Amino acid sequence: MAHLSTGPIENNPVSGVRPTQQVTVKIDNRSMDTASTVSIQGYHLSAGTRVLYVSELHPLSANQVLTRNYYADFDAFEFVFVTPSTSEDSDPLQISVWGKSSSGQLVTAHRLVSEELLGEHNGGGIGPTGEIGPTGPTGAGMTGPQGTTGPGGATGPTGPGAGATGNTGATGPGGVTGPTGPGAGATGATGLRGVTGPTGPGAGATGGTGARGVTGTTGATGLTGATGLTGVTGLTGATGLTGVTGLTGATGLTGVTGPSIVGNNAYFEPNASPISTTGYLPIAFSQIYNNGTGISLTGGGQSVTLQPNSIYYVSFEIRTNLTPPASEVTVGEILVNLNSAAIGINPLGEQSSSGPLAFTLGGGGMIRTGATSPQELSIRALYTLQGPTGSTPVATLVPSRSNLSIFQIM
Repeated sequence: MAHLSTGPIENNPVSGVRPTQQVTVKIDNRSMDTASTVSIQGYHLSAGTRVLYVSELHPLSANQVLTRNYYADFDAFEFVFVTPSTSEDSDPLQISVWGKSSSGQLVTAHRLVSEELLGEHNGGGIGPTGEIGPTGPTGAGMTGPQGTTGPGGATGPTGPGAGATGNTGATGPGGVTGPTGPGAGATGATGLRGVTGPTGPGAGATGGTGARGVTGTTGATGLTGATGLTGVTGLTGATGLTGVTGLTGATGLTGVTGPSIVGNNAYFEPNASPISTTGYLPIAFSQIYNNGTGISLTGGGQSVTLQPNSIYYVSFEIRTNLTPPASEVTVGEILVNLNSAAIGINPLGEQSSSGPLAFTLGGGGMIRTGATSPQELSIRALYTLQGPTGSTPVATLVPSRSNLSIFQIM
């Protein structure tokens, strides 16, 4: 699954007012034929703690564009998005986040488009080249042999003109006469040998042939000679023809189709009835559509039966109109109960005075069912109302502006 995040965004007050009061999230599915889903989680960062305050799951059909607005008047906040794609590069969903002031103006510092969101596999750009490190020590190898002597240079030109002849030196004194040698000289060496004289005339006559001798007996057979050397190996014969290809094996059986991630889902709308002002009473719903199995409306529409040992995503939005005019909700609570016990899905509220006076509570989150059957889910409400003096204010559910959506994840 692909995980994208804005990272922590600082939103400290300037002159007593935080720059971003609201965050707008825009998501589009660029695929022409494939639907997808996105999980949106919003956190406000307070006193060193990361607190979840938005948790929604939205399906997106091919080419659909989704826009969501969230309260963001915090000192710091962060949004995380999870899609079913195996990587950010192949994800057909594009996501952007826009910080807005109380007047709806964009806050430039809090604008993040799809390429700027932090993902599991996103890396930073190439950093600047570091400084050149110091030169390493000289290696310990031996000095190479001295090269051969180069050829001698050309003889320089003869200098201009011969030098002047010097003066003749004075004649030296005559030497002393040496003594006479002792006795006569030694006898000379013996002379060379004379040349050999010529051969005498003619050779003597050849004698007659002698009689043939008796044939001798046959000698014994000689020993068998040693085996001769092995002859040279002949050339390798030509490669034989390739055999016929065997028959193709039978195709294996098709594997069982894997489960759909959100194949079981249902959508309900509340009945147009007043909200309880005396106790946490269940809201009755009507089924609009139900795909797959594992989700069914029971108990007159006041509870939804779920499968045990499963994980579901539950999202609700409850809209009420207030009468008489000038009425308001002083306390409004929606509890999500599983088997009569409240679970931690806390709604966010909005009270509007445009048109009919209205009050809306919405929220969503993941739940895990227990091991026993049945597992009963109910939405319970309790409002405290205040109206003009002498009146009895009433908060009536608006089906067309309210819903309960349930997706089975596992």
